Amino acid sequence: MQLFKGCIVAAAILGLLSGCGQKSTDISFTTQSPEARGYFMAGLELDDAFQDEEAGRFYEKAIKADPEFAMAYYYWSNLAYTTEEYAHRINKAIELLPKVTEPEKMIIMRAKALFEDEVYLAREYSEKLVKLLPECKRAHYLHGNFYYGRQEWDSAEREYRKTIELDASFTLAYNQLGYVYSNLSNYPEAIKSLQKYSELRPDDPNPHDSMGEIYLWMGDHENSVRSFSQALKLDPNFITARAGLGHNYAFIGEYEKALEEYDKIYEFAESVADTNSAYLWKAICYLHEERFSDAIMTLRDRLKFNQARDDIYAEARTRGHLSAIYIEKSDYKRAMKEIEMKRELAMNTQFQGTLRDQYLRDCAYTEALILCHQKKPELAQVKLTEYEKSARVSNNPNAIKTFHELKGIIDFWKKDYVAAIDELKQADSQSQYAKYYLGLSYSQNDDQATADKIFKEIAGYNRNGLNYAFVRPRVIEGKHLLIAQDTE
Repeated sequence: MQLFKGCIVAAAILGLLSGCGQKSTDISFTTQSPEARGYFMAGLELDDAFQDEEAGRFYEKAIKADPEFAMAYYYWSNLAYTTEEYAHRINKAIELLPKVTEPEKMIIMRAKALFEDEVYLAREYSEKLVKLLPECKRAHYLHGNFYYGRQEWDSAEREYRKTIELDASFTLAYNQLGYVYSNLSNYPEAIKSLQKYSELRPDDPNPHDSMGEIYLWMGDHENSVRSFSQALKLDPNFITARAGLGHNYAFIGEYEKALEEYDKIYEFAESVADTNSAYLWKAICYLHEERFSDAIMTLRDRLKFNQARDDIYAEARTRGHLSAIYIEKSDYKRAMKEIEMKRELAMNTQFQGTLRDQYLRDCAYTEALILCHQKKPELAQVKLTEYEKSARVSNNPNAIKTFHELKGIIDFWKKDYVAAIDELKQADSQSQYAKYYLGLSYSQNDDQATADKIFKEIAGYNRNGLNYAFVRPRVIEGKHLLIAQDTE
């Protein structure tokens, strides 16, 4: 499992806890309550082992013992399963900033900046933390997580290696290194790092879960299934391993077995987030079979689940998913209706500032796609302008990459394939949807050899997700040619 929990990256910055003041080599968490400290440390140990439910209970006990324990709120926020929960907890940590040390302040402010889409500010806080504590393993680990989230793989590797240099037994760094190496296509080193992680924590299911995911990315389904099964043997409730088995079966075409595994997530779900993921994975599995109606029905059930809990953030995301599926189903009227409802939700007072901006950017992106499929690229350009204005204001590099993706798609529908290629090359390298349109653009620009290479890479990407489920069946079955013909 990659270390992303709750709403943002969970930055596990633990510390030596003798005394309440700042130590020179690590972080000390500010609390005057020995009882709160004990609960907090128990939570951190569980947090390291990805035992989120148990860890959360201990953080909550720590807060009850010391209601002014800012870092307990911070760590508890990282285990939040809804945006509303996360916002409440991190805002409480922010309220308590006058009571914490400077390094603690950097950690909390970094989280606030990421939540508010102020990436450059988050970078500043992250860099300041390692300057304050240059020999702190956990500060370097957090800094590595920042780079990882930005896909700055070399810098992330450097920070994780520094973490291990300072403490060779710090297992989470081995986990993240495994993913860094995988994203650099250095799979032997990835597996080696995760095997070291497993040696250090032999009873922990997460190293096996992570190996299962890496083997899945490699297309080694036999070893992937074996690894995920080992994780479930150690902990039958390890939801990501259950989902991993489903992904393997979906990719080898055993869809009923995949659906059985996703259904088991409902049975073992320990949180609202687990249940939400079960609905989503089932819908995605149907999309791999191009069973659009079944995918829509599944997400309609998830929508009812969201509404019953008055979770407007999850409802907005679900409506966005539904809109994307209706586009693929060529039902543009319903696609536009769903995205209009998402816009309406985003204007709710619960959505504030940059969080609202993020959701509204998503709406502009989807509206532009709908207009492209309706062969109205000039109107799509208006939505692109809306997206670009918001993205530039945010200064978020990922939003800028998505702008290039959207502009490239619009250029494709305008039949300006040279411009499309130039824009799509600047999109997120992990976006297979952008890569798909890049392949189409090369194909339409009479460079079929490059297009075929790209389509082959997409077919072997093996990282499950909604947009991937749209394009993978097409490149495997040759249906991508239909999209190209549809623009003519």
